[in-house]
Amino acid sequence: MRELYNDQSQHYLGVDIKSFIKTLKSLNQSMIIYFHNLSFDGDFIIKYLINNGYRLVNEVLGDKLDRSTKQFTIFRNGSKIYKIVIYLRKKINDKIKDIKIVFMCSLNLLSSSVASLGKNYNIKKLHEDEDKETFYNVEPQKNIEDYNPRFIEYIKNDVDIVRYALRDFEQAIKSLEVVKKYTLYTQKDFKIFNFLTIASLSFKLIK
Repeated sequence: MRELYNDQSQHYLGVDIKSFIKTLKSLNQSMIIYFHNLSFDGDFIIKYLINNGYRLVNEVLGDKLDRSTKQFTIFRNGSKIYKIVIYLRKKINDKIKDIKIVFMCSLNLLSSSVASLGKNYNIKKLHEDEDKETFYNVEPQKNIEDYNPRFIEYIKNDVDIVRYALRDFEQAIKSLEVVKKYTLYTQKDFKIFNFLTIASLSFKLIK
């Protein structure tokens, strides 16, 4: 999995969900994307997938994955969405490659607002000191260049705050003695994306 929250990451800009999904697919690799409240953003992703020929697979009910078709799964409890997985099969350099694009919820690991997380890095939410109309009630545009540059910076700023928070959270977990012993014993790297919630992660540490 590519670590999209490392220091070498770049910002990918788009104007709608269609261009967002298209960009992810163009990277030709499995990846994990965090949203800070997937229960909100996930509904838009699910609607797009259903409207564009992706079939929802419910493995709990016995549905089988068929990599030759466009499919996705959802891990949810009522209105709360924990994870969405898109399954793709692509031909890359004359080889068939199975790809998983996974959307997860960082709010389930870092139960603070983006503004609160930003204070740890002296990064303010940009709307705190400016006219909020610059950042809210923004009309959709066809081209990224048509948006107010300050609005684009606002989006990048929010992404960076959560990116730094996830990075530092994982590093803090890895520094724990119990995790060091786990890594030494299993020869496996401890990754926070293996856990849907802070509760499941904590249970693993004390188990």
